[in-house]
Amino acid sequence: MTVFPSAYLGSIAYFAALLQRDDAVIDTGEHFVKQTLRNRCNIESPAGFTTLSIPVEKPSGKSPVKDIRISYKENWTKDHWRSIMSTYNASPFFAYYDYLFSPFYDKTYEFLIDFNRALTETVLHCIGQEMSLNYSSVYVDTPSVDLRNTFNAKDPGDFKGKIPHYVQVFHGERKLFLPNLSIIDLLFNEGPNSGQLLKQVKLA
Repeated sequence: MTVFPSAYLGSIAYFAALLQRDDAVIDTGEHFVKQTLRNRCNIESPAGFTTLSIPVEKPSGKSPVKDIRISYKENWTKDHWRSIMSTYNASPFFAYYDYLFSPFYDKTYEFLIDFNRALTETVLHCIGQEMSLNYSSVYVDTPSVDLRNTFNAKDPGDFKGKIPHYVQVFHGERKLFLPNLSIIDLLFNEGPNSGQLLKQVKLA
C-alpha cells in the first residue's frame, strides 16, 4: 500500500506518483497539517509562482483531514478562480477545460476532503485516466510506501530535473522553467498530452 495525502489541485509529481502506483490509497485519517498541499497549490505567475490557499475552520486540537471544514468567511473562491483565469486564459488548452473547473468556484463544499476529491477526479478525467481512487478513513500506520510528506507545497522547484520541460505561459519572460506547479499548469498548457508527460516523470 502506497499512502498519499489529500491534495488541492496536487502538483505534477503528486499526480505522476498517483498514476504510477497501483496500490495508491489517500489517507483522510491523518492529522491535518497547515501550509501543505492538503489545502494549497502553486500556479504560474510572471514573477514565478503564486500560491492559492484554501482557508479552513480552525481545527480543535489534532483533527483528521476528513473532519476539516472549509471557511467561507472570505470570498477566496472568486480570488482563486480569478487568479487561475488571469494566468491561464492565454494558454493553449484553457478553453477546453475551464468549464469543468469553474463550477467548483461557484458552489460551496462543507469539507475540504470532498472538494479535493471532486477536483482530483476531474483532473484524472481530463488526462484520460478513469481510475478509481481508494481512500482510508483511518490513519494508515504501516504503509509499504509513505508519501504523505513527500510533496512540498512551498517549493515548486522541487523535483527539478525529474519533470520533462514543456512550454509555460510566462516561460519566455522568466527564462526559467518551474517543474512542479499544480497539475492544472500542465493540463492547460499541454492538454491531451498531459497523461504521456506524467508517465515520463522520474520519481526515484
